[in-house]
Parts: sequence; C-alpha cells; structure tokens
Amino acid sequence: MDFGANDCEAIHAGWLAQPVNAWSSLAYLAAGLWLVRRVGPVESDRKALAGIYAMAVAANGVGSWFFHGPGTAAAGWLHDLAIAAVLVVIVAVALVDLGRMSPAQAVRGTALATVVVGLALAVAEGLGLVVITLALPAAGAVVLTVRRGIWAASTTSLIGGAGLLAVVVLAAAAGRTGGVLCRPDSLMQGHAVFHLATASLLVGWGVWVFPSRGPTEML
Repeated sequence: MDFGANDCEAIHAGWLAQPVNAWSSLAYLAAGLWLVRRVGPVESDRKALAGIYAMAVAANGVGSWFFHGPGTAAAGWLHDLAIAAVLVVIVAVALVDLGRMSPAQAVRGTALATVVVGLALAVAEGLGLVVITLALPAAGAVVLTVRRGIWAASTTSLIGGAGLLAVVVLAAAAGRTGGVLCRPDSLMQGHAVFHLATASLLVGWGVWVFPSRGPTEML
C-alpha cells in the first residue's frame, strides 16, 4: 500500500515519499507544542483535558510526517490514532460544556476511548473507517459546542474561522488525487495547505474551549 496515494503529491523513492506533505504536517506538531505551553494559565478544572488535547494535536504532526514519509504500517496506525484522539477530545469537551460530565470524568473517558480506538485500529481492516465513524459524533459535538457559545466570539474570529474552514474544504476536495488543483510534481500541494489550515483551526478551537482568562476569551 502506498500511504498518501490519494493526496495528489507524487510518491518518490527514499525515506520521504511525499516531502511537501510530510514537512507541512509538522504544522500540527508546532500547533500542539504551542498549545502545551499555554496549558498553565488555563482554568484549573480543565488543565488536564487541555493538555491531552494539545498532545493529541502534536501527535498528528508526528503521525502525519511518518505517514507521508516512510509510510510504514505503524505510521498508518499512528496517523489514524492521532486523528481519532483529537476527535475523542472534541466529543469530551462538548459533553463537559453541555453538563453531561465533569472535566475529571472527561479526562478518564478520553483516555479509555483512545486506548479502545488504538486497539481497534491495530486489528481493523481499512483503518480509516474507524476514524471516519468517529468523525460523525465529533461533528455533532462541534455543532453542539458552537451552538452553546459561538455568539460570544468576535466578528474577526468568526470570519477567520469560516475562511479557514473554506480553505480546508477546498484543499481537501480540489487538491486530492484527480482533483482540479492536483499537480503531483508541484511544490504547491493542496494537502499541504490542508495541513496548515487545519492546524490553525485546531489552535483556534483549543484557545476557544480552554480559555486562560475567562469563558469568552477568543483569538
């Protein structure tokens, strides 16, 4: 199996199969490390959950780099698990915001769910299927979280988030293999843009749901 074959960039021989996609994926690592640094000022009851989220975001950088680089079976597992971990945290935060569980319960639930998903990914056929199934409840959780507090956001934050989301959708749809913007040998890769835009969105979401000065803190 050629990992990244659906992500447009030509697959090369050597230790980096898709160099542009591989190096751009380190945006997640940078985003996660930045989020780790701001865990300290986060409201005390959410520090642990904020730390898990930051580490999950950073893990996407490692997993995606190995996925688009060496492309081993272990890389595929780590890539999917890191995505799943972020989705699990998003669901947990939404449940906390909706009053369905405490932050401490969310931390325990997140750890357990990530272990279960990791085991499922290790034995499942079609690893991406597990991640896709997690995307549905995660999407629902995002919608609920947004409905709960989106109007507290500044106009700038709303416009910026909507713009980034539009870039993510365009890059994913038009920049994939066979897409209208796909140029396999170009240094400008749609999937790389997808990496940068989603990393920015993950930072914005983390700042929003883990405020350091109050419930309405925004980017």
